[in-house]
Amino acid sequence: MNNHKPSVLLIGGLPRPSGGVTVFLGRLVNQIGNEVNFHVLDIHAGEKEPTLAKSLKVAPRHRLFKQLWLVWHICVFRGDIVHFNYSGCHALVALAVLPKLGRQFFLTLHNGSQLSIHRALGTFARRLLSKAASKIDCVFSLCDDHVSLYRELGIGEARIVHTKSQIAAPNVAPGFVDDRHARIRVRHRYVVVSSGHVSRSYNFEFIVRFVNENPDCAGLLFFYGEHMDQAYLSKLQQQMTDPERFAIYFHQTEAVFLAALATADAYLRPTHIDSWGIAVADAISLGVPAIASNVCERATGAKIVNPLCYAEFDSAVRSSLLRSEATHQSSSNSESEKFFLAYTKRIRPHKSEIFNVHRDR
Repeated sequence: MNNHKPSVLLIGGLPRPSGGVTVFLGRLVNQIGNEVNFHVLDIHAGEKEPTLAKSLKVAPRHRLFKQLWLVWHICVFRGDIVHFNYSGCHALVALAVLPKLGRQFFLTLHNGSQLSIHRALGTFARRLLSKAASKIDCVFSLCDDHVSLYRELGIGEARIVHTKSQIAAPNVAPGFVDDRHARIRVRHRYVVVSSGHVSRSYNFEFIVRFVNENPDCAGLLFFYGEHMDQAYLSKLQQQMTDPERFAIYFHQTEAVFLAALATADAYLRPTHIDSWGIAVADAISLGVPAIASNVCERATGAKIVNPLCYAEFDSAVRSSLLRSEATHQSSSNSESEKFFLAYTKRIRPHKSEIFNVHRDR
C-alpha cells in the first residue's frame, strides 16, 4: 500500500487578502491539507491567516524581484505537482521557459474573460503562451470562456476538468464587523452586502444607487486587493447621498466577511466580468438571497440579472428583499464534492489516465 502524500506547490495566495482566489486556495489547503503536502508561494504581501499548508513563502513586493523569486522557487521545488492560480492567462508566459523536471503542471485561471485577454496579447506573447500550454497536464475550467481559451491554445479535452472553484465555507455564525455595522443593522429594515476589488468591472454603482433610492436600506461594501482604483472609489463615495447608510470595509478576514454576510438580507454581485463568484454560492449556502450578473454560470438558487440594465437589477433585489422569509438553497456542498473528487483524482491519477493525458498531446 502506497502511503505517499502528494506534494503540491501552489502558486497564488492565501488569505489575506480575502478575495476569490485566496479564499479558494485557503479552503483547499484547509480541507485536504492532511492528505496533501501543500507548499504555497504567496504572491501577495502582508499578514496571513493560519492554514494547514506545509510551508508558506511570501513574495517580495517589487515586481521584478517577485518574478525572479517565483521562478527560483518553482525550479528548486522537488514535489509532484505545481499548481498555478492566476487571474489572467498572460501571467503564464514565463511557463514557456520553466523546466518541468518530472513534475505535473496544473492550472486554474480565475477571471472569466480569458479569451479577450489572450487575443489582446501580441503575436510573440501568444506563441509563448501556446508553448506554455503544451506543458500543462491539467487545467481546471470554471466557465465556457475558459474552455474556448484552452481549445484555442490546443489543450485537448482529456486535460480539461470542468468544475467550479467552490469549496464549502467553514461553519459560520452571524456577527457584526464593528459597532458601526451593528448600528446600521438595528436602524434599517434591509442591509445588502457586496464585495470585490475596487474596480469598475464590479459595477458597484448599482449597489450605491439602490441604497440611495431606498431609505429603509443600507449597504456594506467589502473591498480587497493590492491595486485599488482610487478615482473609482472616490466616485462611489461621492454618489452616496446619505453616507450614514453605507459602511466600507477594506481587507477584512474571510471569517469576518462571512459573519457579516450571514446578517444580511441580500448579497449583490452585478459584475461585468466574472467566472463563478464564490461569495454568491456562500450567500446561498447561508440562506441569504443572491442577485448576480448573467456573465457566467452561477450557483443554483442565485437570481440572475443583466448588469447593463439597472431596472432589471432593481426589480430582482426588491423582490428578494420582500420575501417573507429567506429560503435555504445550498449548492455549495455538491459543488465542493465535485471539485475535490476532480482534484484528488488528478493528484493521484491511474496509470492509464496518465498515459491518456500525455497521448492527448
